[in-house]
Amino acid sequence: MTAIYTVGGTGYSSLATALANQGAVTVTGTAADLSDAALADLEANSARIASITISGTDNLSLTGSKLSSYKDVILKLSAAKLDVTDTAAGLSGNNFSTLDAVYSKINAITVSDAGPVSVAYRVYSANAHEQAIETLIRGTGNKGIAVTNFSGNASALGVLISDADVKSISLKDSIANLTTNATAINGSSKIASNSITVSDTLANINDAAAKTLVGTTLATKVSSVAISMGAGDLTTENMATINALPDAIKSKVGISISDNIANLSANVAAINSNTRVASSSITVSDTLANINATAAKTLIGTTLASKVASVVISIAAADVTSANLQTIFALPDAIKSKVTFNITGSSSVSIPVSMSATDVSPGNLAVINSLPDGFKSNLSISITGSAADLIRNSANITALGSKVSSIVGTDASIANLSTLSSLKNKFTAIGITDIGANLAQVTTTNHTALGDAITSWTAGKISGVKISTIPTSASLTTVLSTVTGNSISVSLSDTAANLNKDLASASSVIGSNIGNLLTVAVTDGTALKKAALNMSSAQYTALKTKLTGQNTFILSGVAYADYGTVRIDPAVLKFSVQDTYENLASADLPTMLINASLLGVKITNTAVADVSTISAQYAALAPSIRSKLNSVTVTDTSANLLGNASTLPSLRSNNLIKNIYATGASIANVLTLKSNPKVSGITVSDTEANFKLTANASLVAYTKITGFSLTAVSTTSLTGTNNYLTNSKITSIDVADSLTNINGISDTIMNNTKLHQITANGVLIGDISALNSKDKVTSINVSDSWANIKTYFAGAGATQNTKVKSFTIAG
Repeated sequence: MTAIYTVGGTGYSSLATALANQGAVTVTGTAADLSDAALADLEANSARIASITISGTDNLSLTGSKLSSYKDVILKLSAAKLDVTDTAAGLSGNNFSTLDAVYSKINAITVSDAGPVSVAYRVYSANAHEQAIETLIRGTGNKGIAVTNFSGNASALGVLISDADVKSISLKDSIANLTTNATAINGSSKIASNSITVSDTLANINDAAAKTLVGTTLATKVSSVAISMGAGDLTTENMATINALPDAIKSKVGISISDNIANLSANVAAINSNTRVASSSITVSDTLANINATAAKTLIGTTLASKVASVVISIAAADVTSANLQTIFALPDAIKSKVTFNITGSSSVSIPVSMSATDVSPGNLAVINSLPDGFKSNLSISITGSAADLIRNSANITALGSKVSSIVGTDASIANLSTLSSLKNKFTAIGITDIGANLAQVTTTNHTALGDAITSWTAGKISGVKISTIPTSASLTTVLSTVTGNSISVSLSDTAANLNKDLASASSVIGSNIGNLLTVAVTDGTALKKAALNMSSAQYTALKTKLTGQNTFILSGVAYADYGTVRIDPAVLKFSVQDTYENLASADLPTMLINASLLGVKITNTAVADVSTISAQYAALAPSIRSKLNSVTVTDTSANLLGNASTLPSLRSNNLIKNIYATGASIANVLTLKSNPKVSGITVSDTEANFKLTANASLVAYTKITGFSLTAVSTTSLTGTNNYLTNSKITSIDVADSLTNINGISDTIMNNTKLHQITANGVLIGDISALNSKDKVTSINVSDSWANIKTYFAGAGATQNTKVKSFTIAG
């Protein structure tokens, strides 16, 4: 079956849907429904889960580590339907504590190897159900418990020795306790050779009775002697005392130091030079301020790093704050990994903690887990970060379970949203960043990917959509329509180069949609936007206010009509003007060119007749600004360019003229025009006969001819391979042919925009009416008998038909 999530009597098929409703959630499902993913989702939302009922005969089976990860969920089980299976190591340590915490939910415990399960006496003695847990462990083959680091009185030791489920005992204890327990120790086979660590002061160990105890009575069972000292106790006298101990004791002596930063710093040389101060034998205990000092971090993390076993931070309950935890998170790993707490006071209120997604690392998770339970359970953690960082640390975030109160994410792609779905109910806001195609992609639900995301995550959680590169117009339209009515903003970002390219386009995606975009960001930040002003004044104004990362422009190709606005626009750093001579003829060029922000002026579409006027204006300009009038383009008919033999040479020698464009040239004109290197483009207007003439082939093929307008074209040239309609350089065709051939022109050809007009030749009087109805037939030349022509003029011809151009009397 599929798990059912019930809120207020209504069942839902998904936890996410159930959590969207107010109230506690009860869960019913089989053990198979409670997969790792499901348990992680439940753990992350355990505060909202009222109970979990496992139906069917199968029990939920977990390892010791998963038991600890999902403890809050397991405690919601309505019955003892949990089977724990793991190696002895997997059930040891903190996982043994979790067994005690969830004991009432356990059906069976299986130790999968030879055992026994090793548990520190501190953990063992703190458990409320150790005997019952031992019974469950025993049931798997008399595996039993190994108690380590026992320290206590004779009564406590006697209980362990007499407990059949305790298979072995190791001790770490003082001279006083060992003296009391010596007989019991030597009388128990559970306490093996080399299983005792003596831990006491030098004075107590150097006592005569202690030397007998350690060196003789318990000699075979003592593995090491740990002498507890402060850093200042490493004196010559004390070392001499140690060296005078009996060999049976002295050979086992190591020194453990517990002290503050100041004392450790003062005695660092003595510590590092003393071979009895071994690796992991120093406990640093001090305030956070002292441990966080630069010199202290060097001392603990570098100078004494290998010898430091733990760093105990002494702190008041009221000082367990987000700021102080952040300070601990920022400690070097060599220090942070050893942190434990000595907290004065207790906690009864929520402790808000802010963390970045990158902060939720295994090291920082260990710091949080080292807090006493009373503090750890009161943490309310708010996490912020990019989707990439949240995904990278999602396992650690899940492990924090109900301690996580909220997550705010940024820059999540559509794919990221799926990956983060198990944490979805923890999110209070998520920003989406992806390319337009991914956002607008149609899904199996016949919605867009963005639309499905809004439905799944709810619009209120989506803080905004950012398109990471300039999308197609269609994709942007789809995205904008998808967010309509959901109060979700759309922004766009790209490099300056790509923004420049779009803004310079006559069909700019940004320009036409700027009113619907929240911001436009320049991802490489320092480059200036450079564009022709291919947008309305309102669009340009909107763009300026919405830009982030860079908001100054270099504008090229500014029309003269916009000059007055652009020159006083503070967002325009530099600009150049480009317009026709007709528009610039009235401009005050000296005043324009003196403007420091003006890069230059280019004049286009200048007629030959106007060149002398421009040249005179140019000559009159001050030398300091003359170079800004840097280009004049002449565009005129070939008749005007070639009408006077001196015109083309004069234009060629004029340095102000950069390009010449000839229009309406005959093919014969091309030979003269191509001799001038400034001629950059030619449009030809000539007959089909001249176009097809073999002698003209090289002229027709000239690369600077941009287009042909052909006249007197026969209809046969409109069809077949390589016909004129498929020739990209032929832009206009005038047909001249007989009535029969004209009637053979298909509707497709007739509607082709290249077919400009048709002249019908040899037309009979009776066919005039039919031809007259064809829009592209503009000229009709009649050829008929005199009798028919007279009859025509006596009747229909009495009213002039403008399409009829001539009459030829036939026969």
